[in-house]
Amino acid sequence: MGVPALSRFPQVGTPASHPELFAAFVPCVNGLGRTRQLPESSAAPAADDWAFFMSLSEEVVPVQPHAYTHSLAVARSSDLIYIFQDGGFVDSRTVFGPFHAEIGCLAFPPVGLDWMSLDGRF
Repeated sequence: MGVPALSRFPQVGTPASHPELFAAFVPCVNGLGRTRQLPESSAAPAADDWAFFMSLSEEVVPVQPHAYTHSLAVARSSDLIYIFQDGGFVDSRTVFGPFHAEIGCLAFPPVGLDWMSLDGRF
């Protein structure tokens, strides 16, 4: 089978190399999970379809042993973006997306208690 050609490996980016992309997606995740109601992806593209890969996680504080880390990947075949969430209490992986770069993820509502749905019952 052999090793795939180097061009098939995704480019690895940094916040400094892609500040617009980083700024569009980093507010939607943190060490505790997602901060927006992001759609979960049932089938992300295969790893050899990734054109670009970048970490969205800041350094995890050692006091949070079950924190999440997040990575962003762009699919080569569609230019769609996916966010990988790894970690937590059961060390799981959740994939969010797909997203369009132009829209980002801030269009999704924040995660949290929906006070309007309580209808005065609290």
